[in-house]
Amino acid sequence: MTIQKKQDPRAIRSKRMIKAAVADLLIENPDISKLTVQKIAKRADLNRATFYLHFIDIGDLLKQLVHDIFDDLSLEMSPVLQIDNVNNEKQLITFLDYFYKHRKLFAVLFEHPGFKKNPK
Repeated sequence: MTIQKKQDPRAIRSKRMIKAAVADLLIENPDISKLTVQKIAKRADLNRATFYLHFIDIGDLLKQLVHDIFDDLSLEMSPVLQIDNVNNEKQLITFLDYFYKHRKLFAVLFEHPGFKKNPK
């Protein structure tokens, strides 16, 4: 039996603030190379030590942000996909609505080289 330790609400709040800050910064200036821990921490109104308490570096933060997006999308799509009598149109609309709500962040992330398939 695995016992999961409940996360501290302050840690959850700090992570959420940092992720929101990086999203805002990327929407303002999509150049990921211009992101710094200092800028993110300042926007989140936290200190750098708090950033490093939760993330290894900016790459780790971006990776976790992408995982959060896909987890959130999965949670939103799951109920629609499990109903047998829901037509494909409803599923597609739910999917596209999610992307529309987060379009600014997706635009930035999709332009990042990490999302592009490397030719072999």
